[in-house]
Amino acid sequence: MRKHLLVSVAVAVATATALTASSSSAHAAAPDEGAYKIKVLHSQKCLDVASSPAGAGATIVQNTCAGKNTQRFTLVKVLDHEPFYRIKTAAGLCWTRDGAEKTNDLVIRQQTCTTDFRQLFRIHALHKFDDVEYQAVYTTRHPALVDKCLHVYAVDYSDNVDLITYDCNDPSTGYKNDAFTFVPA
Repeated sequence: MRKHLLVSVAVAVATATALTASSSSAHAAAPDEGAYKIKVLHSQKCLDVASSPAGAGATIVQNTCAGKNTQRFTLVKVLDHEPFYRIKTAAGLCWTRDGAEKTNDLVIRQQTCTTDFRQLFRIHALHKFDDVEYQAVYTTRHPALVDKCLHVYAVDYSDNVDLITYDCNDPSTGYKNDAFTFVPA
């Protein structure tokens, strides 16, 4: 059985130190570079690239897991000394947060890969639950931004629901719509 990493995908961090201090002392390592299917904990659906529009600008959504190429994402490590990644779609485009504001409800889209800080995600362990490691994934330490997590909008269980930024849930009591498992593809 493959080991699954359960993560909470958080964006735009002023510092990661506060979350590190509040997490348990036993942490899983960040996932290795490579291809993954990313499942949402609350719905058990897979993250996917929306079918319309195809190409740059398409949103990242949850859909029923179907083994489609659009449900395969590649983590590419950006820095050796910190677990910063670009998350690439099968089309070779990068996950990008819509805007640099420190607000909720910013959609995640696939866009041409650049050096834009909105395309950087940092994976960090938060909490262990049922022998699976929860992790947080941040973008940059840009001082104008606050901690945000990636969420499936409105804790929805339907297909084609957008992945957005939102305030992080408490991993022990939250809705788990900001927690994901990274399954090696």
